[in-house]
Amino acid sequence: MFYVNQSLTVRLNDPRYGGPQFVGKLFTEGLGRLPSPEEYKSYISVIEQKGCSVSVLGELAFRLFSQMDFAAYGLTAAESALAVYRAVLNRDPIASEVQQFKERLLKETAAAIAESFTAGKEFAALLPDIIKGPYYWGNNNSSLSPAETILKASDVQALLDGPELVIELPRGALVLVDQTIEVPAGKTLRTKDQPAHYIQKARLLRVANIPTPLVRVQKSGTLSHVWLDGNRSAYYTDPNGLLRGVNVETAGDGVHLTDNRINDATASTHLVGADYHKGAYIARNLLTCYATSHYPDVKGAWADGITHASTDSIIEDNEVADATDVGIIVFRYVSEDNAYPQTTIVRRNTVVNLGNSAYAGYDIDAWFGKGLVMNFVGNSFEDNAVWTSMKAHQHIVLSFAPLAWTGQEGATATGGRMINNYTPEGLYALAAAGIAVDGVDQYTIRGNQLNLFIGPWANESSGFSPRIISMNSANGLGELQGSYEDLPMHDAKGLFISSALGEPFASDELRHCTVADETYKE
Repeated sequence: MFYVNQSLTVRLNDPRYGGPQFVGKLFTEGLGRLPSPEEYKSYISVIEQKGCSVSVLGELAFRLFSQMDFAAYGLTAAESALAVYRAVLNRDPIASEVQQFKERLLKETAAAIAESFTAGKEFAALLPDIIKGPYYWGNNNSSLSPAETILKASDVQALLDGPELVIELPRGALVLVDQTIEVPAGKTLRTKDQPAHYIQKARLLRVANIPTPLVRVQKSGTLSHVWLDGNRSAYYTDPNGLLRGVNVETAGDGVHLTDNRINDATASTHLVGADYHKGAYIARNLLTCYATSHYPDVKGAWADGITHASTDSIIEDNEVADATDVGIIVFRYVSEDNAYPQTTIVRRNTVVNLGNSAYAGYDIDAWFGKGLVMNFVGNSFEDNAVWTSMKAHQHIVLSFAPLAWTGQEGATATGGRMINNYTPEGLYALAAAGIAVDGVDQYTIRGNQLNLFIGPWANESSGFSPRIISMNSANGLGELQGSYEDLPMHDAKGLFISSALGEPFASDELRHCTVADETYKE
């Protein structure tokens, strides 16, 4: 663990570092997945070499939609229109635009059309925020279904309440959700033929600003291959404010949530593994949080990607883009006598912050521990990837520091591991702290490989300084890799985590460092 060089200055309007969120949206909206580390480096290097301009971003849009990956999905013309508009213009198209796209597609490629969009006035208006970052999500279309099939939540609920155990929705259907859809115990809701691209999946779109989930899944139920759209941007200016509805919530043991697209909840999280339950399996979901903000009083403020409080669960192979609170957070498991531990395994996930900043990449939290020391023995974060752009940061990359949020009134924990997590080769994370521990005892933090740029996102007004690795020996000891500073993440004056830092600084001074350790083996 050491600083590699003294400093790097990054200005918000520097075109060399502009456009990372645009690259992310090309992939998530165009291909329905995050870019691989190699793809991200390849695309972002073009911007670093040539600058973030209309012509360069047009070149990247053409390149993305020329890929065999895109053609291999076999999207219809209407589906392609939706993917291209979302990827390039940051919104859904209206019906006339879909028709125009179909007509153009008879003579042009999707790649050529995508590139042409960057030459228009609409894209020019987006460009300053694309360079500065972030640029929040635009408008959704509650009357657009690529399959021209529109259902109501009550229609889907009637099917689920019938005799069939597996309910399949039509490919490309639009479901207007004005009440929570309940998946009964032991039943499955999915899109017919289980398509790979989110555009082909049935879209469950929130059309009512109510404080309830889009979908709640009961014991041993399954939700798979659907698109859960919280439609947050539709309610930015609602006079009642955002009424905090998550996209999906578990409501029993043994729930499976797999292969879904989940985005833009109106709540402070997108996916909830709820209290008191066991045995959830959460895998291969793509979560994007582009309509949320890291800053209070902006776009309804922050949101987690995955918030999990069930135990004996597996969270694996998910991709989370631009969460604004925490990418993946595991809370304590509440049992009557605190005898049952939180044993969830979080592995092989990827969390990136390309335009929106976050409070943490991965985190455990003993919040609401009722004065007890919460038991995390058996909980493990392992082999997870994390990176940011030069336009977004995470206050803490790997956090075992519940007291950084809650301070002296917070709950503490024992046990838990963070092992072999990493920034992919050639990538990095901007942070105020790489690894932090405060409020956890008997932990294991080993084998993590992080390439970091440490910057000014600690709560310095309360006397906290950025750090590479820190632990607070006053309230816990464990196995911690490398050298570290013995520093608290809270004191009587305040907390390391502060929501009062406001919008990004015009220019940030960063210090480059690496965190290395041998791969941890049992």
